[in-house]
Amino acid sequence: MKTRMSAMTIGERLKSVRGETSQDEAAKLLGVHKNTLGKYERGERVPDAEFLVVMLETFPEIDPAWLLTGEGAKLREKTGYRSAEGVSLKSVAIQKEGLGPDEYVKVARYDVHASAGAGALVANEQIVDYIQFKPDWIKTALGASAKNLALISVKGDSMEPTLSDGDIVMVDTSDKQFEANAIYVLQNWGSLLVKRIQRKIDGTVVIKSDNQAYEPETVRGDLVEQLHVVGRVVWYGRRG
Repeated sequence: MKTRMSAMTIGERLKSVRGETSQDEAAKLLGVHKNTLGKYERGERVPDAEFLVVMLETFPEIDPAWLLTGEGAKLREKTGYRSAEGVSLKSVAIQKEGLGPDEYVKVARYDVHASAGAGALVANEQIVDYIQFKPDWIKTALGASAKNLALISVKGDSMEPTLSDGDIVMVDTSDKQFEANAIYVLQNWGSLLVKRIQRKIDGTVVIKSDNQAYEPETVRGDLVEQLHVVGRVVWYGRRG
């Protein structure tokens, strides 16, 4: 059975970042009222994207992905949180279920992994938290509807250098039609796979890994309909 990687809430992570700095002093550094910071830390209010940007600018040693999701190391190694679509932190925020400003839409992150390798078992999938995105970005940059989106983590190295172990991918579950050379999440015998798909003229489908160390697999045209397509990957976030 799969367990959560981190039991800390976003509020607890904010308090952890503050450390021994008093709440009053930290609030002044971050440009918010002490009561506001207190509500963030207690989970009574959701920190907005602007606050998180200031938080990361004030504490630049903090890894953005850890602050947003609780995954990975607390301290950053190189750069920060980046995505295939170039989304900035001003377009992203984290929230607890049932909370959040109207100008953001929430996308659930599930406790499952899509394997960039031999396949990761799907067990006890559940929503661990939400990441919020601006709806105009989802519509214009992704051409998707928020109700059809899900966030899951990548496991393995077969999609390197495009996707790395620990990346978070956003999957459009309404997009199951194979496009030329796009990346999809497939379900195969209880496992999730994230792979690049190429449809050939003769109707066969080639399931490829970006890592050349892994051999591609070919599915005959008469068997393509048996592929269980979860959806197309439309965005990813990476710890730098």
